[in-house]
Amino acid sequence: MSISHPAEEDRLTASYLWVEIWRRRRVIWQSTAAIVLLACAYMWISPASYTATALVSPAQSNGTVAGSTSTLSALIPSLAGLSSGSTAAAATPFDTFMQLILSPRVAADLIKSDPTILPTIFPAEWDKQTKTWHPSYSPIQVGKRLFSLAFGLDPWEPPSAQRLGDYLLAHIVVAPVGTSASMQQITFTFPSSRFAQSFLKRVLDDADDDIRAEALDRSEKQIAYLRNELKTTQELDYRAALIALLSQQEMTRMTINKGLPYAATRVQP
Repeated sequence: MSISHPAEEDRLTASYLWVEIWRRRRVIWQSTAAIVLLACAYMWISPASYTATALVSPAQSNGTVAGSTSTLSALIPSLAGLSSGSTAAAATPFDTFMQLILSPRVAADLIKSDPTILPTIFPAEWDKQTKTWHPSYSPIQVGKRLFSLAFGLDPWEPPSAQRLGDYLLAHIVVAPVGTSASMQQITFTFPSSRFAQSFLKRVLDDADDDIRAEALDRSEKQIAYLRNELKTTQELDYRAALIALLSQQEMTRMTINKGLPYAATRVQP
């Protein structure tokens, strides 16, 4: 009876493994070369992408405007209808800003200010010569349309504010910085670095401008209301309160018109 030692078995196993590797060396080399070639081809064919990043935080106007609106509503109940509704009092301009950057409303503003945005974002559906829209001819999109048409549906529609809004929702990524929700990181990825940077800046600027315009309109209505009340009020205490509120609203209007960021301040870039 023969007794085998573990060390001898390990040597036999290692020798057998090395013999098998050497015998199949051509298959191993060919497989490795094929993987490397496929990786290189993918890197060559796949389009390069650039990610634009912006860090935003609430602008100083958030506390000022929210405070003046709540004071008006508390002292003069008649102004509740002019203060954008008491249910929205908890929403700061920064909260509204974070919602608008992913909305069809900002998308419509972008299209109106620059008609080239849609052809740039949806180039596969744009004919440069005829300047008309058409369904994408990519195999995936064609397959989706055929599948939908089989059920009596036509999934394609020309790019619009709604589609651009859906694109913003899918391609703009928002994440908090650290544990605080007061600073947010906003990123947008696109093949062109120049367009990625300019597009993200436009989205942020348009959202801030929309909120500023709403706040200015609301402030103008409140000032008009206070001035009208002053004309018809004779009670001294009530007039003194109206004058104080009017002065506060005029200061708020001046703050809104400063031209500085209203809802969100860009920390970077």
